[in-house]
Amino acid sequence: MKHNDPEYSGIPNDTPASEAATYFVKICYRHSKAAILDFKGMVTPAQYDHLMNFMYIDSKESLDEFSDFVKKLGVKKIQDWWTHKEMSDWIIPCLVKSQSRIFADDWDSTPATTNTGEAQHHWTNSITGIKLSLVEAIERARVLDENVAREIQSSMGTGILANSQNKAYHRGSRNLQRQANAAEKVRRSNDLTNSSKGINAEIAELKEGRRQSTAREKALREQLKSEKAGSTPRGKTGSRSAIISASSSGRVKTAAVMTGPAAPRRAPDEDTSAVSSSEPRSEDLATTIDIDQPVDGSSLSSNIDAEWAGCSAGCPGGVVCTAGCRAWRQF
Repeated sequence: MKHNDPEYSGIPNDTPASEAATYFVKICYRHSKAAILDFKGMVTPAQYDHLMNFMYIDSKESLDEFSDFVKKLGVKKIQDWWTHKEMSDWIIPCLVKSQSRIFADDWDSTPATTNTGEAQHHWTNSITGIKLSLVEAIERARVLDENVAREIQSSMGTGILANSQNKAYHRGSRNLQRQANAAEKVRRSNDLTNSSKGINAEIAELKEGRRQSTAREKALREQLKSEKAGSTPRGKTGSRSAIISASSSGRVKTAAVMTGPAAPRRAPDEDTSAVSSSEPRSEDLATTIDIDQPVDGSSLSSNIDAEWAGCSAGCPGGVVCTAGCRAWRQF
């Protein structure tokens, strides 16, 4: 109680240490529940929840009821845990708000766990050092706490919060981190660029392969088409009999060449040289008709009866009549 001010704290200087702790100590809830975790398999879920929430007992009567509840469980390990709390002068008052001497507002404004303080261990050790004797560690921690208290008082008086990360060490550390981040960003950008180039090259290669494949397929189709056309047998191209009055619109079965009537028979002793010039010869009566021109009776020799039909000789159409008759075929 060397630095205690009874008028300010309300704690007499002759107060025992175990009792003095009840005025300003609040035990971490997280650490106090750690032992209860081992009881989960020994009790029912409802009993386990009741044990976990003992810190929220709101009166002396409720505290006594909780003690009876623990005794009735009949579990030695749980009973030993609670007996240890009851025998201490300061543990229960530092855990249960209704049993503490801390003002209610101060209790509520104080964190329920030491997570914030434990998060400062690295910062505290960087200032006070480590591997110290007990007395030296306490003295260095006291100096550190006094400096922090002055910063808090200054901030409350001026309204300007102290920046704990504004020393040369912190600024240099941030500069190094920014440089490292910039270098990492450049590296990732280069990796992305190289990866994109490789992908684009592969895409171009695939496109060229498809183009060549398409061209090859087209050439093979043309080759197959040419080979099929060359292997197909063609029809005969020889000349065919001229058909009279045939045209591009159809074929008319009309003899292309016709002959006149045969000359009359003569006696053996008759002079054949004195043939009347008025009788035409068969070779003079032959008439050739253009196959592409229509048949017209007026184009025949005047000695040919173009309208007569009914020959029984059966001469094929398109040749000179060999029956020696004056027969013509016209269709």
